[in-house]
Amino acid sequence: MGAGVWPYAGVHAASAGWGVAAALTLRAHWSVTERLRKEELLRCQGHHNTGADWAGCLDTRCSTSGYAVFLGGNLVSWSSKRQPVVSRSSAEAEYRAVANGVAEASWLRQLLAELHSPLAKSTLVYCDNVSAVYLSTNPVQHQRTKHGRSTCTSSVTGSPSAMFGFCMSRPPPSLPTSSPRLAMSEELAALDRTRTWDLVPLPSQIVPITSKWVFKIKTKSDGSIERYKARLVARGFRQTQGRDYDDTFAPVAHMATVRTLIAVAAASSWTISQMDVKHAFLHGDLHEEVYMHPPPGVDVPPGYICRLRRALYGLKQASRAWFQRFASVIYVAGFSPSDHDPSLFVHLSSRGRTMLLLYVEDMLITGDDPDHISHVKKQLSEQFQMSNLGPLSYFLGIEVSQTAKGLHTRSLARSALSDHPTAAIPMDLHLKLHPSNGTPLDDPSRYRHIVGSLVYLTVTRPDIAHAVHILTQFVSAPTSVHFGHLLRVLRYLQGTSSQCLFYARDSPLQLHAYSDSTWASDATDRRSVKGYCIFLGSSPIAWKSKKQAHVSHSNAEAELRALATTTSEIIWLRWLLADFGISCHAPTPLLCGNTGAIQIAHDPVKHELTKHIGVDASFTRSHCRQKTIDLQYVPSELQLADFFTKAQTQEHHRLHLIKLNASNPPPSP
Repeated sequence: MGAGVWPYAGVHAASAGWGVAAALTLRAHWSVTERLRKEELLRCQGHHNTGADWAGCLDTRCSTSGYAVFLGGNLVSWSSKRQPVVSRSSAEAEYRAVANGVAEASWLRQLLAELHSPLAKSTLVYCDNVSAVYLSTNPVQHQRTKHGRSTCTSSVTGSPSAMFGFCMSRPPPSLPTSSPRLAMSEELAALDRTRTWDLVPLPSQIVPITSKWVFKIKTKSDGSIERYKARLVARGFRQTQGRDYDDTFAPVAHMATVRTLIAVAAASSWTISQMDVKHAFLHGDLHEEVYMHPPPGVDVPPGYICRLRRALYGLKQASRAWFQRFASVIYVAGFSPSDHDPSLFVHLSSRGRTMLLLYVEDMLITGDDPDHISHVKKQLSEQFQMSNLGPLSYFLGIEVSQTAKGLHTRSLARSALSDHPTAAIPMDLHLKLHPSNGTPLDDPSRYRHIVGSLVYLTVTRPDIAHAVHILTQFVSAPTSVHFGHLLRVLRYLQGTSSQCLFYARDSPLQLHAYSDSTWASDATDRRSVKGYCIFLGSSPIAWKSKKQAHVSHSNAEAELRALATTTSEIIWLRWLLADFGISCHAPTPLLCGNTGAIQIAHDPVKHELTKHIGVDASFTRSHCRQKTIDLQYVPSELQLADFFTKAQTQEHHRLHLIKLNASNPPPSP
């Protein structure tokens, strides 16, 4: 396949302006040599685009030809000109335009050779008429086209076939025309650079998979467009397990790990650097034989297909192959994976410690050894095509602001409710929703889409965690009532869009936690809701609001089950902090507002309402005895975990936000 190639849809010229364009054509021919001299070092494959406006001239019914010739990503020649004869079909008009474009491209190839920069790759010709493409590559005779072939064939096929390839390509209409073309160029260049496939004859009894182009707009933290991305994606759903793939699991970083890294770095006054790997999956090696039909834009001899060598996006095992490749490189650099989050890699030495957190292709690097961090960046850049994004500012949809006092993090929430009044709290007090409330929505997908976005927003907005937990229970069959309460959450977010979490510098690196539960609060199944919030110093790093799996006989039982869940999270975080080099020798304070649950957790009390919950009770009790946790009573007005189990009054909501270190971001410099 050709390096530097990117498909480009046909360019159509309006016949009314052909006179002006003809003058530009003369200018283009006069200046094209200078442009080629400037571009000759690119060594990119040439390509051009052709188009025709069939019978566009109302007086003569002649068509208008147009072409644009590119070298790499730069336009070097173009033309818009009325055809000398009337074409009987659109295919014929397009075919004549192709002939004109090929003639120009042939001249430019000769000119490049004279400039000592010959094109080693074939020139791709893009046309948006499939019949014209077929005529250009196959000796088809047809009543409406055979009379035109004698005048055009010499231009189209007179050069060796390896010099030109004819392709159909249409960027999606939702994106600006030029942007996906450049993105597709970069993607195809990366596929060639990493030798993603070998062209081989089609083996017998093999059914190749297919592929498609996927486009995405990558935005900056302010919502503006950073760049357009194009991905050639294999249709992995056609793969067969045991033949095309085996294991598929690949880890990604837990969001609690991300917050812990930010909290530790802020408290230790470390700089967090951000990098990402370009075309990450293309670095993963495939160990299975996977065959794929050639994608659009790739010139392939007849009878040949692509045998994949790299883990192309969309393959079942692509994520796993990439992670294994990255892990092998980072192991050589002296890093060890965390036993408690395999996406966290740690390097310890006499000079200091370095932490690297990987989330697919995005990574954060921090530590107290700047020289080693610079060395690691250099090592990674030697193995992969890296982007050094500088200090952390925008990661996984999270905006990070760094000040002398610490780090502020927030997720960017956008909604179309700017004309609606804002809400002071995300949900009504004593709200009881039922599946049968209201009338079913005609289009439930909108409800699901918004709720899904809110679930991710809870990564930095613990204040909506409980409201979102309630709304997620109705995604299968939402009603008008459910949607009304969803809009209330959006109105609350509209009024608090600037809110962020603050991670303070010099904060003590010690854990403490809050645990709470309601009792039989769900009106449908009478299950309780548990919630917890865990802090590292003054910074919240983990929280949850979730319905319990079982119906509890008493409030003490519900609270005890919540304590067991919170204890599990505390144990994991203590282990994770040990990987960061932070030892937790003292027991972690765990605050609970139910004296009965605390008593059962301390002593083997038998009671008719609690004796059946022995596992959760024994689990919590054992860690009390091992000094992993220190159970303490907290009065209701100071119980921060209430935030995650029930709706709050406006005053309590405001006080809880202060305790969560939620604030407005610092002013922009």
